[in-house]
Amino acid sequence: NMGTMYMGGIGSLKQDATVAYAFWQKAADMGSMASQTYIGQKLIGVYNDPPSFWANRTISRKMLECAFAQGYGPAAYELGADLNGNDPNLGEDYSRALKVLHEGVRFGSQESAGYLSSSFRRGDKPVQGGPDTSRADRYHVLANALYHNPDLRFPNLDKVLPLPPAPLPQWD
Repeated sequence: NMGTMYMGGIGSLKQDATVAYAFWQKAADMGSMASQTYIGQKLIGVYNDPPSFWANRTISRKMLECAFAQGYGPAAYELGADLNGNDPNLGEDYSRALKVLHEGVRFGSQESAGYLSSSFRRGDKPVQGGPDTSRADRYHVLANALYHNPDLRFPNLDKVLPLPPAPLPQWD
């Protein structure tokens, strides 16, 4: 919270990006998944544009991996989208991107569900093997449910929506 307050210059605090990032880094070091994800997002660039973002993909991935390992949906979305990038020199891994985004849905990430719904509908990467509208529809339903209730989690997601090549079970 202090990082956000310093970044915006809220109240009597003078706006200072350096102090703001120091607070976010301290929170990330203490295990804050939100701070780890935020810093991971800011370091994901391929060039520097301070204070918007910086190019340090190694640290970015480590921050996102740490938050993802703790079960944080927004980190799963950011990590999955990064793994599914458009530049082969940046360590893309479509198979892992699909699994990470699917886990993001399990963790309650509406963005991950929407991303996978769109990818399965069009057959875009990280999906392999072309469009799958049945899976796309199920991810769309889950994205809508998460939009209306962001506190939902889906620990049994694989029972109703397993990743391909597993067949889809009956849907109710």
